[in-house]
Amino acid sequence: MSKWESEQSSPEVDKIILLSEYFGVTTDYLLKGKETARREEKKKLDLKVYTIVGTFINVIGLIVAFAIWEECRQTQN
Repeated sequence: MSKWESEQSSPEVDKIILLSEYFGVTTDYLLKGKETARREEKKKLDLKVYTIVGTFINVIGLIVAFAIWEECRQTQN
């Protein structure tokens, strides 16, 4: 690998494929240092899903907090 880094030699195709599988990246990322558009779109989709789920959990938390607050208010009266 030090020869690859110092540009004294290039990796063989089968080694590039093994490295990409091991690290879970594309061969383009290893060779060019760029992620593919498909991978970037997947990240955006994941962020949208996390945002929706997080918002849903917050809404449920607010409903439960309001219900507890209302229950406490009624028991004090």
